[in-house]
Amino acid sequence: MLRESEARLRTLQDSAPSGIVVIDAETHIIVDANPAALGMIGASPEQAIGSVCHKYICPAEKGHCPITDLGQTVDNSERVLLDADGKSVPILKTVTSTMLDDRQHLLESFIDITERKQVEQMKDEFVSTVSHELRTPLASIIGFTEMLLSGQPGELTPTQREFLDISYQSSQRLLHLVEDLLAVSRIEAGRLQLSFEPLRMERLAASIVEAIKPLAEDKEIALSVESPAQLPSIEGDRNRLEQVINNLLSNAIKFTPEGGRVAITLAREDDHIKVGVADTGVGIPPDEISLLFQKFSRASSAAERAVEGTGLGLYISKAIVERHGGRIWAESALGKGSTFWFTLPLRQPKPAEVSQEELARDIAARFFDSSE
Repeated sequence: MLRESEARLRTLQDSAPSGIVVIDAETHIIVDANPAALGMIGASPEQAIGSVCHKYICPAEKGHCPITDLGQTVDNSERVLLDADGKSVPILKTVTSTMLDDRQHLLESFIDITERKQVEQMKDEFVSTVSHELRTPLASIIGFTEMLLSGQPGELTPTQREFLDISYQSSQRLLHLVEDLLAVSRIEAGRLQLSFEPLRMERLAASIVEAIKPLAEDKEIALSVESPAQLPSIEGDRNRLEQVINNLLSNAIKFTPEGGRVAITLAREDDHIKVGVADTGVGIPPDEISLLFQKFSRASSAAERAVEGTGLGLYISKAIVERHGGRIWAESALGKGSTFWFTLPLRQPKPAEVSQEELARDIAARFFDSSE
């Protein structure tokens, strides 16, 4: 009976479309692998079984196993597998701890997502191309609309001015969407360029609050900045960090009912500046907080309240903060409000020396980016 059970399990494992590998938890040696896994690795059983798992799986970890505690499970984490020829294969991996032969083992299963990545790249390239082609005519439409609204070509009737105002606002919204799509394209292509300079974050925050104050006053929302008298300066990209703060403040005002409060706070934490944007708005369901910083992700409250947006602002903000060496996260309670936090290091690390090949790639990326 035991042999029949083992035979059934082996048949199931061998016929599974997902790659399955069993790894000794103590030595990180591959002790078993099914045909699907061997096919992805491009190795024979004799080559793979008995090898250190990091030779083929998670090579970016450089020998450090991402699973530090037995029993921990990593669900659908994107990692990289190396085949026998050294070619990278993107995979979705699940890792679980299990007991085999009275010994603790790690059972790793993974799916080859090369085709999905290729489709995503094609989609991103299409969106980037279309966005680029839309930006130039949109700029012309906005420019000529501004000229008509100025009255230079001739006086407008109240009805004409009303229609032109609507056209102008709609064109501006569409241009913002196009700019966001182009920013996403640069982020995913690794071409988001930053220009670092010394910045005083309390001054930057105060100037953004002053500019956005009319939006808050329209809803009778109290807007404030809380900061110590002296904060050390940081090294950051002024325009990009303005984009982050402006996005967080705009969202806070959108989701806060009339008569509410929005506050931006700044403080020093060790070698970082910590910035928070808190509101007394509708809040975010707990199961949606982890999804907020994904592309095109919007909280259910946005749909319920018909709040305009594309779901790209927080994704872009996360990329900007992380490129500065910081991190961003959210805390919320339904009906009580939300707080979005991000940190920025006081000093940027000195850039490492790059090879001539890397320098050439960077120059090419800058050239093609400037042509957009």
